[in-house]
Parts: sequence; C-alpha cells; structure tokens
Amino acid sequence: MTHDQLVALLGITKELTANAPAELHRTLAGEIAYSREFFFDHPLLLDLQDDVLPFLYEDPGHGVEHSKKVAIDASALVLKEGTDKFPPSTVRHLAFLAQVAGLLHNVCRQDKLQTDKCSDLALILLREKFLDENDRAIIFDAIAFNEADIESYSEAPESMLVRNALHDADMLRWGYDPFSTSLWELYGTSFVPQDEVLAALDKSIELNMSNIDAFLTPTARQFGADVLRFGIHIAQELKKHVATLQSD
Repeated sequence: MTHDQLVALLGITKELTANAPAELHRTLAGEIAYSREFFFDHPLLLDLQDDVLPFLYEDPGHGVEHSKKVAIDASALVLKEGTDKFPPSTVRHLAFLAQVAGLLHNVCRQDKLQTDKCSDLALILLREKFLDENDRAIIFDAIAFNEADIESYSEAPESMLVRNALHDADMLRWGYDPFSTSLWELYGTSFVPQDEVLAALDKSIELNMSNIDAFLTPTARQFGADVLRFGIHIAQELKKHVATLQSD
C-alpha cells in the first residue's frame, strides 16, 4: 500500500470511529474533564511532554496522540476508582502519576537511546524531575506491568490502582483507535506491503478478542468489552477496504 492509500485508510477509520460506544466516557465525563485540564496545565507534565516527543513522534503523530489519550484516560480511571479508597489529595496525586505513566508507557517504540524496556527508559527520562522515589517506583511498576516485563509487582494499593488504570486505559485504545494502535508504526513509510497491513489488523482483532474479559478496574470491566468489540468491527471493516485495493 502506498502512503496515500494509508492516508485514505486513516480517513475511513475516523469516519467509522465517530460512532464509538460513548457509555464509558459519559460515565467518566467529570473525571476526564479534570484530567484533560490538568494534563495541559501542570508544569511537570508540560515539561515531560516535550521530553517524550522525540521518542513518540512519527509522521502523523499517532504515537503522541495515543500516549496523550492513554494518560488522560488512565488518570480519569484513577479518579473514579480511587475516590472511595484514598483521601482526595492522594487520589489527585495518583491521577497525576497515572498521567506520567501514560505519557511514558510507549517511549521505547522509537527509542533513540536503544533501551529495551519502556519502564527503564521512563526512569531515565524522570531522572531530573521533581518526583520522590516512591512516585518513580509507582510509575515504573505501572509501565513494567503494562509491558508484562517483571515477575512480581508492588502490592501497595496505590501502585495497584495506577497500574490497573494504565493497563485498562491502554487496552481501551485498541477499541477506540484501532488504526493508531495497530498501524501507526507503518504510516511513516512510503510503501507498506498489504500483507503487513492485514497482519497488523489481524493482530488488533486477536488482541481485542483475547482482552475482552481482561480489564482490571470495575469501570472498565463494565464498559470495556463493548469498546473492544467495536474495535474488532472497525478492524474487520478496514480489512475489507484493503481487500478491495488488492482486487483493483
């Protein structure tokens, strides 16, 4: 497929995803509004966004947008699930840590430092930031869990909340943004074999099917399955479109 054909595929995706299930975001409307405002206002987060840009940027900006959306949704889930577990100031701080983890969870996808693990690279990027060791440990734990990278994780309830929220927010993007999650790494090239595009879409379908019952937070368990089923539908529609290109 040519670059122009991938651009057209992106346009089709945007049209199809306009009808994405809205129940989850309606339920989290207040939390998402707070999280979004905080994300674009907090000095450390603004500074960190500049730091991670070289590790996430590619031609259409899907890596950047994906990480921003994961950060905001993970933070919203922390606010929703943590309200009855922690004092308000603690919940807000954990929501902030979830945003940091969301921003950093994919930094090794285009790693300029050749670090194997996103969790390790995250610690490097956070080295000069004003975070204490416990905060860094929570962020590392969440990203490492998302990578399925270590055998044991913190049992502290604060870590578990951030970890589960990041996990669910990232999984939800496979339903809401099937193009961004499955095809964004292919987008920047001038030509991509159709077999690679189809394989990426098949992977998206397979992951969504296997993760339907894998959500960890109560809110995502309630609404997430419908989101992933929607992602499966979108990927199947995109495969049909690619097949028409093959027959032309």
